[in-house]
Formats: sequence, structure tokens, C-alpha cells
Amino acid sequence: MTSNTYRRLQLKSTQLSRIVVLMAMTGLAACGGGGGGGGGGTEVAPGPAPIPAPAPSTDPKAVAGFWTTRVDAQTTASAIFLPEGQAWTVLQNTSVPTSGTTATFTTTTLARGSITVSDNALAVTGPSYTFSNPALVGTYALSGTFVPKTSISVSAQTSGATPTPALTWAYNAAFEIPARLSDAVGRWNTSFAQGAIKVTLDFTALGAITGTSTTGCTYTGSVVPHPAGIAVFNLTLNEACLNQASRSYSGIATVNAAGTSLSAAYTTSDGALPGLLVGTR
Repeated sequence: MTSNTYRRLQLKSTQLSRIVVLMAMTGLAACGGGGGGGGGGTEVAPGPAPIPAPAPSTDPKAVAGFWTTRVDAQTTASAIFLPEGQAWTVLQNTSVPTSGTTATFTTTTLARGSITVSDNALAVTGPSYTFSNPALVGTYALSGTFVPKTSISVSAQTSGATPTPALTWAYNAAFEIPARLSDAVGRWNTSFAQGAIKVTLDFTALGAITGTSTTGCTYTGSVVPHPAGIAVFNLTLNEACLNQASRSYSGIATVNAAGTSLSAAYTTSDGALPGLLVGTR
């Protein structure tokens, strides 16, 4: 082989080596440089993140209102659920009138509880008071579902007893009429101990309360329209009697549409004693 022929072959060999290296580099780039396994598939851009499910509503405003139901032929239940999550419930017995007499109403139980809401489910728990023995404080619980401003369906349980079947309570739209101090102004008369103790309470145009009882007790306090613009007053009432410690109560009050009846429910600040009055002009 001549020297010229050898140099031509050597040049072709060098060019071939360069072509092989170039092809190898081009192929590596085409594979994306990712290690492992071949395939060389096209990458897919990730889709949008899934939208999380909304958190359940927990606002007690959804179940706020006046609610009533009939427990049995003689017993009715009434409740006021406040938008801040406080519940007041009263059980009332109606005597069956005989010929020539009118029905009488006796409040047997008062309960003051806290409301928990999750979507359309609700629960109420708190202390209950039996007026036949006010010193005996029990517990009560309501649980069930509700349709805002329409109905609630709840079962009740008191002091560890078996829960009752669910009852449907009806909504009263009078709850949405704001309370006015002018509705409460004036003198209200009420009585306790089956009429043996009479109490007179005077409400001023500014919401101040003063009063006396036939047993020598004196009363001071105030009513203020609920800030949510509903048919409820916030109430404070202080009682001072001879030969016993003074007591301070807090609770709520309402006045009926005719302005002839004032109802108030309250407990001592420590929750030990309840109070309930119905006053007439």
C-alpha cells in the first residue's frame, strides 16, 4: 500500500469516528437524557389541582329562631335559638279543663344550652332545671337536623335517659321582628309559688328595671334589644331579699305581638338556679 493510499484510509476512518460520536450525542439528546429504561415517551404537563370540598358550615345563625313542637297531648316545648349559639328551651304542661273551666299552663322544665352546627345537623347540650325541684340540676341534649327558617327534627335526652323519638319543631317568623324598648316600657305583674308571692317590675324607656315583691325583695336590672335585630331582649336581673344572699341572674326576655305579655328566662351566673316569669300589664 502506498503512503498516499494509507493517508486516505486514515482520513476516512477519522471522519467515520466523528460521525458515530455525533450520532451518539444526537440520540442521547433525543432521549431527553433521563436515565433508566428507554421508551423516550413525551412528557405530559400536570393537570389542575383538584378543588377541595367546601368545609361544612358551623355557623349557629343558620338555626336561629323561635321553635315550637308538641311532645304529647298535654306537653308543648318551645325553644329560642340565638345566633351566637345559645339555646333556651321550655317544657310546659297544659291541664285538661273540665266543664266550665279554662285550661291552665304550668312550666315544668327550663334548659339552657350551647348549639353546635355542622351543615344541616345540629346538637344542643346544657343544664336543665325542673321547677318542682329547682335545686336539682340535670342535663339535656337535642340532636338532629334542620332546614333554616322552616323546621328542625331532633330527638331529646335528659340526664342519661333513653333518647326520645325525633319530633318536628316549627319555625315562627316573629323571631325576625326586632325587639324595641318601647314594647317593654311599663309595669309588669307576675307571681310565684302558685300565686302566694306577687312581684311588680317597672321597665323604663331606657331599659332599666326596678321592682318589689310581697315578701320584701327588691329588684334591679336592665333589658337591651339583642344586637342581631331579633325579637329578643338580653336581660339582667338582681334580687335582694331579707335574710338571704343577693342573687344576680342573666338571660333573655320577649314581649308578645299584642304587647300584653312579657316572658323572661334566666339563670344565676354560676348556673346553679333558674328563673322564669310571665308578666302581664
